[in-house]
Amino acid sequence: MKIKIITLWFALMLFPVYTYATSPDIEYQAFARKANLLLSNADFRALDSLANSIRKNKTRFQDGRWKLTAFYEGMHPTPGQAPKAVWDLYEHRINQWIGQNKNAPTPYIALASFYIAKAWNARGIDYAYSVSDEGWKGWFQNLSLAEKTLNDNAAIGKSCPHWYALMQTIALGQGWDEDRYEHLFKEAVAKEPTYYFYYFYKANFYQSRWYGDKNKLKKFVDESVKSTFEKEGYTLYARIYWAAEREFGRTMFAPGNVDWSKMKAGFEFINETYPNSIWNQNAFAHFACLAGDKSTTAKTLKKIGRDVNLGAWSSPQEFKACKTWALH
Repeated sequence: MKIKIITLWFALMLFPVYTYATSPDIEYQAFARKANLLLSNADFRALDSLANSIRKNKTRFQDGRWKLTAFYEGMHPTPGQAPKAVWDLYEHRINQWIGQNKNAPTPYIALASFYIAKAWNARGIDYAYSVSDEGWKGWFQNLSLAEKTLNDNAAIGKSCPHWYALMQTIALGQGWDEDRYEHLFKEAVAKEPTYYFYYFYKANFYQSRWYGDKNKLKKFVDESVKSTFEKEGYTLYARIYWAAEREFGRTMFAPGNVDWSKMKAGFEFINETYPNSIWNQNAFAHFACLAGDKSTTAKTLKKIGRDVNLGAWSSPQEFKACKTWALH
C-alpha cells in the first residue's frame, strides 16, 4: 500500500515542476511533465531517446528556449511539497537508470539536477537570514553531491549543454569567485552559444544581490550581444535583461539603465523568429508599457488579443493598467 501511495504521488501530484528563473507557461511545464512521467514509469529507454533527440536537434519551444532545460526539470519533485519517501523514490529511479546506461550523459545530469532541487528543498526559498542551520547543512551537502556527480562524470556529461547550466547553479550556491565562474561560462558558450540559460544564470551572478553590480551586468550583456550579433542580433540584449528584470524593477528604463531601443529591437527579432509564442508577445507588451512606449504597447496588445498570459506581466493589475493606458 505504501508503494502504491508513493507511486501515485510521483505520477500525479508533483506539478507544476519547480523552475529557476523560468516562465510558468503551459508548453514548458507540459514537456517537463512528459519527462517526469517517463521517469516515474522507469521507461529509461524512452528517456534516453527523448533527451538524445532534443539535444542533437537543439529542439526549442515556440518561445525559443531549448526543450532540454524543461526535460531536466522533470527529474525531481517540487521542493517543499513532497515527503521524504518521494524524494527517495526519485533518487532510486535515477540510479536505476544509471545502472542501465552508464555511458550516456543524461542520467548523470538528471541525478545532479535532482540533488540541486533537493538542496532547495532543504534550504527553502526564504531570505538567507531565516534559513535554519539544518537547512544550510542540507543545502551545501546536496550541492556538493551535485558537483561531485557532474565532475566524476564530466568526460561523458559535458557532451550535454545542461551540464554547464547545472554547474553554474552550483557555482552561485557555493559562492565561487568571479575568475573561476568566468572560466566555466566561457567554456560553456564556446561549446554552445545559443543555450540561453547560460546567460540567464550569469546575469544572476552579476546582479547586486549576489556578486556583481549593474555596471558588470551591463558589460556582460554588451559582450554577449557582440559575440552573437551576426546570428542573433539584439536577441541576447532582450533575453538577458528580461531574465534580470528584478535587478531594476520600475526603474528598468531610467537613464543609465537598460536601453529600450536595443531591447525593443531584440524582441522584434525574437518575435520574427518565433512568431507563434504568446509568451514572448505578452512579455514584449509588458516591457513596452514599462518603457512608456505607448504605440508599441498598443500594437502588441492588439496582436495578442485574447491570448493573454498573465505570467508574463508583473500582476493582473499591471496588465489592466497598461491596456487602459495604451488602447484608450
